[in-house]
Amino acid sequence: QKTFIMLGLGTRYHRGPRAGRAQNEKKVYRLAQAFSQRLPFIDALRGLAAIYVLLFHLTFIGNVPGPQALGSLLFVGGSAVNIFFMVSAFSLGASSDDADATRGTLGRFWIRRFWRIAPMFYLITLLECLHLRGSPAEPRAGAIAANLLFGFGLFPDYKEGIPLGGWTVGVEMLFYTIFPLFLARSRHSAGMALLCAGSVILAFCAGPAIAALTPRPLTGTTEQLYFFYFYESLLIRLPLFMAGLACFRIYMARLSGRSLPPVLGLAIIALACLLISGWMGWEGRFIFNVTAAPPTLAALANTAVVHQLAQCTIWGILLIGLSIYPLALFVNRVTLFFGRISYSVYLLHLPIIVALRPVYGRIATYGLMPGAAYLIDAAITLAIVSAAAWLCFHSVEKPGMRAGKWLAARVPNGAIALK
Repeated sequence: QKTFIMLGLGTRYHRGPRAGRAQNEKKVYRLAQAFSQRLPFIDALRGLAAIYVLLFHLTFIGNVPGPQALGSLLFVGGSAVNIFFMVSAFSLGASSDDADATRGTLGRFWIRRFWRIAPMFYLITLLECLHLRGSPAEPRAGAIAANLLFGFGLFPDYKEGIPLGGWTVGVEMLFYTIFPLFLARSRHSAGMALLCAGSVILAFCAGPAIAALTPRPLTGTTEQLYFFYFYESLLIRLPLFMAGLACFRIYMARLSGRSLPPVLGLAIIALACLLISGWMGWEGRFIFNVTAAPPTLAALANTAVVHQLAQCTIWGILLIGLSIYPLALFVNRVTLFFGRISYSVYLLHLPIIVALRPVYGRIATYGLMPGAAYLIDAAITLAIVSAAAWLCFHSVEKPGMRAGKWLAARVPNGAIALK
């Protein structure tokens, strides 16, 4: 008999006769699904990241000056996408670790992931294509095909995606493709350590490799294109995913089911906040150097990787702290609401900010106190984005998830088993 051990759930299941095995598989699946729903701090971090990215883009895409007191915080707000990557790996571990393994196939995992992401992404892609139709920026057939296949992150010319900010979805989907390979090898500490080390080595090697392959002769435009191809690729973001998966393993092995003192969680959260306050100025100088002049991949590749690794540490500490003590400042009804609709918030907020630029300009003419215009613009934008995202979540995302679950249930057992 083979023994299947569910990490964290502390239960062993033995493969016996078919009836017993099916019953065990159903029980494992229910437990894994229930476990994934008992992590409110995950949704809260998603919500915080969605709000943070929106406020950042309100300043740098909406051209709305932020309050001086929030200047440094808003300037590095684009880094919040890394919270999405880490939380994604953590939650994938929680919901997929044993549910997909015991239910039998990789196909089920990929079907559910595709139907979770594709419907909303395709909708925004269609709307963006219609909006750009007949303009010089109208997407070409190759770009449309790359977006439909979620392979646009592999091509420098298509890396941004057709939806505004869509590059992050491309990174996520590429990670989903290879995630099952990491899942099986991360169940032991040595395997998890090797995965983390390997992702870091790959990130440091990828920059010089892409720089060496950059077409010659080099121009400022070419170097900028290939720098951001690297900077917005899975190659440099993979350590963040591995850090999120490592946090999940730490949580399952050391924290889950234990009654730990809240003061420990508060201390870890305070440490994360202290690191964030110091990191903002350092990250801000790096972003300024990247945006002030065309970045050179050969010169900045290793620095970019170091900055990603710093965020692995900072967001990982915050994640662990909130898993011990879900402090209400971070985990509350507002962040949980935005966390639930965060995917639609992310895909919708940039088009809405662009559309509201005339409104922002009109409000700026009223001569309001410094920062007041930003707060009004932020309130208007959040209200419109949250309403649209809530509608899309219920009318597009949830039907897509139901379709994915229905199709996954019809994949036969034993096809391409995850081991």
